[in-house]
Amino acid sequence: LILFNIQFVFADAYIGNIYFTIKDSVYTVNERIELKGQLGLSNYSSNGSFTSYSVLTNTIVNVTIRNISNNYVSNYNLTTDANGSFYSKSDYRTNATLINITSNGSYFIRASYQDFNNYTWFSEIQITVVNQTVDSLKINSDKSEYNPSEGLIANTEAIRTIGDNILYVSN
Repeated sequence: LILFNIQFVFADAYIGNIYFTIKDSVYTVNERIELKGQLGLSNYSSNGSFTSYSVLTNTIVNVTIRNISNNYVSNYNLTTDANGSFYSKSDYRTNATLINITSNGSYFIRASYQDFNNYTWFSEIQITVVNQTVDSLKINSDKSEYNPSEGLIANTEAIRTIGDNILYVSN
């Protein structure tokens, strides 16, 4: 006696889900852009109800950078892991692909995936790159006068100023 258990998944429609995040919207020239994202497919039945979601593993995600005039700047290929996630170089992922921009201006970063029907799914964000940075540290007490035996409460802020944007690094 031979038994077969063959399962097929059929979907009337699917949607490619690709998204990514970066830690800032303003960078300095040549600063490392740390990108993290995920790629998957959502399947829907013919009546429009959701049937399943699956991550896409070992799949190429194309990351393209274009300037505000839509001119090509650079291109990178990142590969998804077992969880469908893709990454650029960071302190944690030291062997991943380094992404940076070498001149100031406004840019679009697009992560895209071309499916088996040659349809391209993508997600895009805009960043600004400037060639100046000023870092500062602010220390404030909770009041202006203290008694000799009274404890001092200090509020400390590490601030990174890039152009006209203020990024609070730590509070």
